[in-house]
Amino acid sequence: MAHGAVIAGVIGATKPQYDIWGLSVNMASRMESTGVDGRIQVPESTSSILVERGFLRQLRGDIYVKGISERHGKVRTYFMSSRDERSSFVERGGGRGFSLNRNTLGAVVYSLVQARKREKLREENGGFHLVEAT
Repeated sequence: MAHGAVIAGVIGATKPQYDIWGLSVNMASRMESTGVDGRIQVPESTSSILVERGFLRQLRGDIYVKGISERHGKVRTYFMSSRDERSSFVERGGGRGFSLNRNTLGAVVYSLVQARKREKLREENGGFHLVEAT
């Protein structure tokens, strides 16, 4: 996981696809490929933001990150975990499954995205929150 500016667009004339590019995209990809199973690895700048939101960080150290370290040197990385995280990765179900448990990093990202969507909806509706009829 990493954060930062990206460039986004649709490419392809016969089969259009949406894609994103940028240093933060490359960094996020490398955080996954150089990571450790069951751990969430982030660069220092991203860890600082997550610490402000109550997550705990454990220094992994400075690592070589292909495509980034050649220009910027080794990247200081951290493993992130929730303050309330009491069970092991295996006990949580492991793997790539997504849990809406509010104590997971994925859940925090999901809740931030949902909050932004609600905020944007309110802006589009003149400050009113519209509820969908079921």
